Amino acid sequence: MDIESQIRVNENDDGVVSGCEERCSSINDDNDTLTASPTSSVLGHQETRKCFQVLDIILDNLHPMHFVITMGVGITSGILYNFPIECIRHGSRYLGIAYFYINLTCFIVIHLLFIMKYFFLCDRYKTSFKDVLYDHRLNVFLGCEVMGTSTLINMIYFMRPDWYVFVYVLWWINVAFSILVGWGVTFLMFACNKIRPEDINATILLPIVTLTVVASTGSLISVSFMDNPKWQISSNIITFLLFANAVVLSIFIVSVYFERLFIHGLPPKPAIYTCFIPIGILGQGGWAIQLNYKDVGHFIAHHSGLKWMGLGTDYSQEILLSIESVLNFFGVCIALVLASVGVCFTVISFMSVIYCGKPPTFIRTMWASTFPLGTMALSFNEMFKTTNIQGFHIVGTIYSVMLFLITTYCLINTVIFEIPFGKIRNVCHQDATKVTEN
Repeated sequence: MDIESQIRVNENDDGVVSGCEERCSSINDDNDTLTASPTSSVLGHQETRKCFQVLDIILDNLHPMHFVITMGVGITSGILYNFPIECIRHGSRYLGIAYFYINLTCFIVIHLLFIMKYFFLCDRYKTSFKDVLYDHRLNVFLGCEVMGTSTLINMIYFMRPDWYVFVYVLWWINVAFSILVGWGVTFLMFACNKIRPEDINATILLPIVTLTVVASTGSLISVSFMDNPKWQISSNIITFLLFANAVVLSIFIVSVYFERLFIHGLPPKPAIYTCFIPIGILGQGGWAIQLNYKDVGHFIAHHSGLKWMGLGTDYSQEILLSIESVLNFFGVCIALVLASVGVCFTVISFMSVIYCGKPPTFIRTMWASTFPLGTMALSFNEMFKTTNIQGFHIVGTIYSVMLFLITTYCLINTVIFEIPFGKIRNVCHQDATKVTEN
């Protein structure tokens, strides 16, 4: 079964509820004998049973794909906090903080539910974390979890720069998870799955994108360690290695994905928004390399970086400043190469959505378009900070506005369509009816 079919199954109310109804009915059957108890006891028991039934419905509806929410809302919060238009940045910062707390809430709730379903209640739901790891339709979304964590780390650093040691520790932990997902999940897809060419989807890129996301976070934080040369050098080396690893790996994977598009055509309508995913590696890679080169240039020009790297000490300040400018220039050039392809993919992705006809009001794969658009905004906004070229400012603002609108739309519709309010209401209504009859 490919991801499109899986999405249809997950969004089919009858299919989702069937297992849940069986479990709920078993709870009801086991407790019918208690209806003869005193009213207070019956009420207390029914309240407890109702809570378990509601939790059962929510867990039954949970999917690893929901980790996409955390990275989409997370990158939106960071861009709103540093919005490219200065005159509205003061107000957008409060909105960015609000989105940060929404993201933090989603992050905690989704993780708690995920742990309950796939670790503690795996027998009840006939699935486990091992099943997630060995299924290429599910394990790719572990990359979304790592990227969501990175967006939280970024926002903590934006709001509390003096917490850089705490954030640095969180970053190293996330680096470990990123490597586990980026390399481990990729290996599992090689070793444990036989994927038909027509079933290949852009989601296979998600584990690799985590490496560039973690690289950009490390470069963002390492500027606070200019007075600690060893930490600064190690951070710059690690972030560059992560960036290079991700970009080179993505070349092979994108080639395979393009072969699928040329031979088998566009993905079906339920998965058409996955066409945006390749943009993420390009935008995030561009932001990561710009930050990395900026850090190295600043370290060389203002903190005796060449001396600490053993590359000489007898350079004038003019030469050191020239080295910094050259590094900034090359960072922008590399980012511009990646961004040019990213803009191309953006146009192709929107054309693909239009070509497939009017989409449903909301499908959960729409979240796949949020994070990639955000990475392009980050890359172009950083280019503007370095060069002060207004064209970069305009393009970065366009991407930022698109990201905010799409994320807000997805967030509202996720609350409306993804949370099974109807089934929860039915459970509450059934209990209220039974209490009235008793």
